[in-house]
Amino acid sequence: MVILDTHIWLWWINRHKLKSTWLEHIEQANQVGISAISLFEVAWLDQHNRIQLPIPRNKWFEKALTGSGIQLDSQKFSKSILNLNPA
Repeated sequence: MVILDTHIWLWWINRHKLKSTWLEHIEQANQVGISAISLFEVAWLDQHNRIQLPIPRNKWFEKALTGSGIQLDSQKFSKSILNLNPA
């Protein structure tokens, strides 16, 4: 399993150019994962205009998590992360 750093995950999901060695490691991994804190970090960065997601945040998370095979344990958790509200 390869665990991606938040920024590598953003670049990979948004199709930014990654170093060929990084892309090779990701593509050859039997599983690709991210830390739960990466969800919070992306939401925080987006909310504070530090990054610009190509689509609304909730849609971006849905596509990014489904497309990378990563699923969240509960809807309550995911909605609190997406909106940066207490659970």
